[in-house]
Amino acid sequence: LAVATIAEVKLFSLRRRKGDEKGALRIQKIDVPKVLSDEGARLVTISPDGRWLSIVRPNSDIYMARIQQTSASNEKPQVMPQFAKLKRAARHVRHEKASHGTLGDYERTIRSVVFSDDSKVLASGDISGCVDTWVLGTATAPTNGTVKRSGASESDDDSSDDEDDDDVVIEGERWTTAATESPIPRMNSSITLLSFRPKSAPTQKLLANGTHQSGEDRLMVLTSEHQLIEFDARDGKLSDWSRRNPKAYLPAEFRGVKDRAMGCMWDLFEGRERLWLYGASWLWMFDLLQDFPSPDEAAKTEEGKTAG
Repeated sequence: LAVATIAEVKLFSLRRRKGDEKGALRIQKIDVPKVLSDEGARLVTISPDGRWLSIVRPNSDIYMARIQQTSASNEKPQVMPQFAKLKRAARHVRHEKASHGTLGDYERTIRSVVFSDDSKVLASGDISGCVDTWVLGTATAPTNGTVKRSGASESDDDSSDDEDDDDVVIEGERWTTAATESPIPRMNSSITLLSFRPKSAPTQKLLANGTHQSGEDRLMVLTSEHQLIEFDARDGKLSDWSRRNPKAYLPAEFRGVKDRAMGCMWDLFEGRERLWLYGASWLWMFDLLQDFPSPDEAAKTEEGKTAG
């Protein structure tokens, strides 16, 4: 369990007490290196495999730390002192004039961070509508990147923090920026929700080259104006579903919902591919195996019903 305030980050280990028939949990505090915990966070996220901790600082800098699991049940996991600062794609700031005050920094505020189910892809979305993605890979050779450790000095104004961050190797692995050739384009409004489509093994199809089409990298993005778009997080391209279902094709009732989405659930059982979105007072289901008609086709259908 990871929790954070604007001033501190804390981690706890939860495990069942031995011999307790009621299943009571034993809570142990995990030591977090001061260089990671002392500056606080706006968002903290643990990867599904429990190996990585994502920390979004109050200024929206993103750091990745490695959680070392233990084989013995009576030992606590450890947070390694090494960490890497992830590099976000350079974007044009909309509010860059002096008359706009500090909005230029504010619009890059991160609202959502999410790991893929296999914990090998990380995505973040900010208020300006930008989505950044990173992938975890194996470091094939030593690099010249600086590995920061507990107690290392750090400053927001230190330009060295932005140099060679992708070269930081932790336990033979490193996070690198994805979709470098074609970054995911900026949305028209702020990012409300990010969710990776879970892998659906029973319905996986073989491609022409004999490889499986994986759903691990497909990232569903929802904006505050209810623009729903799915991308391949690794190459930044639209998924087949989004190419067939642009925003203009989405139901007007959905695009007109005023309450913003609070979360989502996936239903990929027994051949279904459904996405359930919910807000404070609404629930909406998208069947991703079905395509929406174009506005012209929908109008003709309505005219036919009226005439009938």
